[in-house]
Amino acid sequence: MSEYFEEFDRIIQANKYSRHSFVKEIEAGRVTREQMKRWAIQKYHQVYLQNSCYSGIHANSWHEDVRAFEMEQLIAEETAIADGSDSHYNLMKRFALALGATEAEIRETPVAPEVWDFVTYLVGHCRNNHFVYGILAIYVNESQTSESAMKMYRALKSGFQLDDRALEWFTVHGEADIEHSSHAKDLIVKYAHEAPNFEWRGRQVVETGSKMWTKLHDFYYGVITG
Repeated sequence: MSEYFEEFDRIIQANKYSRHSFVKEIEAGRVTREQMKRWAIQKYHQVYLQNSCYSGIHANSWHEDVRAFEMEQLIAEETAIADGSDSHYNLMKRFALALGATEAEIRETPVAPEVWDFVTYLVGHCRNNHFVYGILAIYVNESQTSESAMKMYRALKSGFQLDDRALEWFTVHGEADIEHSSHAKDLIVKYAHEAPNFEWRGRQVVETGSKMWTKLHDFYYGVITG
């Protein structure tokens, strides 16, 4: 199984968004508060809408440890009980508000088609496929988020003089996603033998997930440079 994950991680690393122009633009300090505010509003929508991917995996699994992990993920994402002082989408809303957004602006800004495309892909994939492939699709995202989140945290703290409360979404994901992706990997390895055609289907899931993640950040790059 280790050889499969070596290949999966090579694909993810080759496409990781910490090297994407989106992150580089923020690191270089070439974004304005208004541009970052527009991104934060769309990111809020993404984080809020995609959370049902975890309930999809939970519904598809009959293993107690998998179901418990997905419940832990939902609790972390949707509440202030774990991994942050508020739900993760509200942490992103807090960031948007710190940049000058209003509650009405966030509420009334439509979800961009590109964000809908990504959410539809991820949630649909997790609901309609074997639970191992659902966990793997999320692993593609979480295994690379920590590095990018901390790069953005440092750049935004320095560039916009924001406090850690405003930037909590970034610090939470800089830490929690390391643990989440490690736990997810353990479960995938444990149950991969149950997933149909894992030998080739696993790679397909990783390639598709990487493509969709990059496509989303191509859109986000346009948001912060437009």
